[in-house]
This record gives sequence, C-alpha cells and structure tokens, in this order.
Amino acid sequence: MRKKITPWILIAGALILLFLNDIFPTIYALYLSFFTYNLVSGAPPTFFHLNNYKNLLEDSDIISSLLRGVTFSILTTFFSVSIGLALAFLMYKEFKGNTFLRVVICLPLGLPYITIGSMWKLMCNPSIGIIPFLLKNFGISYDISSNGVQAFITTLFMDLWHWIPLTALILLAALTSIPKHMLEAAEVDGANMFQKLRYIYLPMISGDLLFAALIRFMDSLRIFDEVWMLTGGGPGTSTRYMSIALYSIVLKRWDIGYGAAISMFFAYFIIFFSWITNKILQVRRI
Repeated sequence: MRKKITPWILIAGALILLFLNDIFPTIYALYLSFFTYNLVSGAPPTFFHLNNYKNLLEDSDIISSLLRGVTFSILTTFFSVSIGLALAFLMYKEFKGNTFLRVVICLPLGLPYITIGSMWKLMCNPSIGIIPFLLKNFGISYDISSNGVQAFITTLFMDLWHWIPLTALILLAALTSIPKHMLEAAEVDGANMFQKLRYIYLPMISGDLLFAALIRFMDSLRIFDEVWMLTGGGPGTSTRYMSIALYSIVLKRWDIGYGAAISMFFAYFIIFFSWITNKILQVRRI
C-alpha cells in the first residue's frame, strides 16, 4: 500500500502547481466566458448564454487581429524554420570557432522580452536609431510610428532575430541524431550534398521540422511583450495582434466576460492547430 501511495506524494507538489496555474484558471475563464462582467461598472456577473461568443464572431476588430496575427505567425514560422535549418547545418559542420559561433547565435535567447523590445525601439528611433540611419543611405524613409507596413515588417524581423536560434538548436539536435554510417554510405556511392539533403537529411528530420514549426507558430501567435514595447500595437492597427487586442479589452476596458470568451476561443484555436500537426506527425512516423 505504501509503495502505491509514495509516487503520488512525490508528485503532489507538481500536481498542485498544475491545478493552480493551469487547470483552475482555465475552468474559471470558461465559466466567466458565459457571463457579462465588467469591473468598471461594478455590476455583478450576469449570465449571458453564448452571446459573448456570438459577439466575438461579429467583432471585426477581433477577427482582423486574429487574421493579422495568423499572417504574422505563418511568415515568422516559415522564415524561422528555413533560416534555422541553414544555421543548424552551419553549426553541424566541424570547423575552428564552431563553439564560439554557437554561443553567439544563441545569445538572443537569453534576453528578456522587454529588453528586446527596448533595444529594437532604440534601433528604430528616427532620430538616433541605426536602422533609419542605414536605410536613409539607400533613400528609404523609415518611421514605424507612421508607416504600418514598416512597423509590421519590423516586428517580424524582431521576432525572427529573437527565436531563430531556438529553431536552429532543435534542428541541430535532429541533425546530430542521424546515424553517421548512412552519410558515409551515401558518400561512398558518390552522392552530392543536394542528394544527401533530399534523401537523407530532410526525410530523417522531417518530424523535427514539423515540431519546430509547431512550436514557433504557437509561440508567435501569443506574441505581446516585444511588440507592445516597440509599437504599442500601432500605428493604427498594423501591429495589433490578438494578444494586444485581448489586453485592450481586459486591462483597459475591464470587460472580463468578453475577454474570457476571446481567451477560450484563442486557446482552442491553438489547440486545434496543434492537434492537426500532431496527426501529421503520426502519419509521418507510420
């Protein structure tokens, strides 16, 4: 009997933290999503049926924020995986200075989100920033406070700079797991780099590529800190992604019920995409 109870005692702390940090807030948010509840009005929560979800689907601002965020996530995922794969191959090769290169490439991962947003805000400042100064030499007027397209592209580059090292590390681990004898046999048969890439490298790490893409897509969908620090969601709504729209509703308007409905919709949107990716991974394993 004691042997059966002991494992549960050992993991009791982790289970309590899981309940307090994840399970309980999720259940409570789901509960609030069926109520109209605004902290500013001071009125008690009123049961609102499914009207919060109905209003969500009719809210053009929320839908456009979601589409803008999905576009951002698709772009950053594609470039993160593509450039990350190239960096992984670079770090995979043995040469003098390889260890130093790995350390330099991974430095952005150690920086806090707010720090990154502040750095890029300074670099993009029209008066003192290095980016406007360099682009000015090519005849390009750069000001993310007034040009929405430039602001969107800048947030994309900022996210890539921050998270490409993570993708590179995931794919580097996948490359190092490929059996050496397969590559040696391919070289004996006279295979060139393109053939090894097509028939050995990519098939062997395809699951890791999908995993890296899933991680980046999910993480980029909820981006907030860096973008909020850099642009505040502007100019206009050009960088108003879903998390920033949700922040405006919950922490500016204090519309808790509607914000909870948006949070649940957003969470299940990510879960649905993760489920599809998991199915693809299972098919690849078969």
